[in-house]
Amino acid sequence: MTESETPIIPDHLKTWFNARWAPSMGAIDGYDVTFLGMLIASEQPRRVVEIGCASGLSSVILSTLLQAQGGGTLDSFDLLDRFYADPQKPVGYLLKESPDTPDVQVNVHPGTMSLDVKDHVEGGIDFCFIDAAHKHPWPLIDTLAVLPLMRAGGVIVHHDLQMFKNPVTCATGPKVLSDQIPRKLAIRPGQLGSEALTQGLKTRSVHNNIFALRVPEDVTHLSRTLAQGFHLGWDRDPQKRVPEQFADRFSALLKSAYAPDVAQSFEFGLSRYNPDVPRQGVRQSLGRFVRRFR
Repeated sequence: MTESETPIIPDHLKTWFNARWAPSMGAIDGYDVTFLGMLIASEQPRRVVEIGCASGLSSVILSTLLQAQGGGTLDSFDLLDRFYADPQKPVGYLLKESPDTPDVQVNVHPGTMSLDVKDHVEGGIDFCFIDAAHKHPWPLIDTLAVLPLMRAGGVIVHHDLQMFKNPVTCATGPKVLSDQIPRKLAIRPGQLGSEALTQGLKTRSVHNNIFALRVPEDVTHLSRTLAQGFHLGWDRDPQKRVPEQFADRFSALLKSAYAPDVAQSFEFGLSRYNPDVPRQGVRQSLGRFVRRFR
């Protein structure tokens, strides 16, 4: 399939997107849509997961791109049940205005997060788009939560890489995560094709705001490498702290899915950077971890 035979972004999707997107939205822009389009065209995923549904704009983009490649399933998860920017609207409300996608099954799961994906989607996820909480360490948490459910060779995409430069909404999570990805597993916009494919789509002036990682056959080294990000300073935002109950669930997942030092890295960061006093179990685990370096 060549670009001349089938557009990466169908014209009707461009029209739909341009009629609803605005620079003030936190959603993906034309550059990001093009990146997703090129990835989906090349990867041909069938089972797709989205973490962070919000208005549903990116959900519509993903489902329409899936339709163009033959169909599949999209499960979209969001912590809220109302759109964060307008509580009068439900999460995913734009899906009601979506172009026709008869070969794509779309399921929205409000009141859920990355740790809940395993309860709704079987393993073997081909493609995961994460655009949820951007404060560090949330993008790293979301990645390690879904990584065990990904098929080898699958792709995990993150948005808002450049948010660490924004003086108002500064969030370092995507940047910290991006910096931990081994070069051979990283996928950047420039690797996929020309930005000329973005022609006809509304964009911001921000470039390279999206990136992806390819899931290797054995995630042992990748998980350990990514977990080093937990040692780097967590963003100071009381509203984005890691709640104790969530921390317990996430620690349990890390211990069951990865080598012991992955959970220990999370607990180290939890004790150092999270606003709450660390729990007794975390202090004991942290003590064992620290003694390794003495």
